[in-house]
Amino acid sequence: MELIEGELIEHHLLEQKLFNHIDWFKDITIQAPLLEYHIAEVKVPILRIERKENHQYIYHLIKPSEIEIFAHTIHNKLDEKIRKRIDPIEIKINTQTWIRDSLLRSGVCRHNNLDEEVMRFIKNYDDIIISPDTNIMLDCVLTSTLLPRIKEKIDDDLKGCPNWILIAVPKLVMNELERKAVRKYRRDEFSANVGWPTLEGRLGQRALQEILELDTNINYKGVSIMTIGEIPQTFNSFKDDQPRWDAEI
Repeated sequence: MELIEGELIEHHLLEQKLFNHIDWFKDITIQAPLLEYHIAEVKVPILRIERKENHQYIYHLIKPSEIEIFAHTIHNKLDEKIRKRIDPIEIKINTQTWIRDSLLRSGVCRHNNLDEEVMRFIKNYDDIIISPDTNIMLDCVLTSTLLPRIKEKIDDDLKGCPNWILIAVPKLVMNELERKAVRKYRRDEFSANVGWPTLEGRLGQRALQEILELDTNINYKGVSIMTIGEIPQTFNSFKDDQPRWDAEI
């Protein structure tokens, strides 16, 4: 099974592709290249999914010892200039962080304070307004974690969950997401992938996909989304900032 690089796939279609594949081969391994180190041919294993009886699946995460071995392999393949300023331990820590964030962003894992703090708080209200900051959108918390959990808990008891949610995205947040989404590799950075989005670019595009999903998916019943506020005239999110977009939802 092959997924095209840069392809955006809806969650249910991705699940269908994975499970059709796993029914035939019994288990699959998901791997990804570490483009941030300008190496595309070496891929780190992120997750192995094993099929058991009765359509049950076991997720096997990569072990820290395997990540450490991988980090040294990557370090040995780096360009000499990059290798001098990067330690294998730094590669290991970054890889662990990226894997953790990707599992949270995809909904495979959940934040440990979801039920005890977040759900306990919002269950006290019929209507709530959420105004996410940039990090919330970059981590895809709403579609991967919060809304699915609300859907699971809404019928648990008489006061299960709010029945109406307004997601009010500040235009300043939209501007920062759009700025990230256009970040691409330059020829002097990574000539093999020139024009492809950097890590920041990929995260920004995924965050914009999050907003599009919230705005167009009819399965999110009782959920509305809008932009609020204005972009300050003096705001400059990046050096050499280009003309700003004023996004409206």
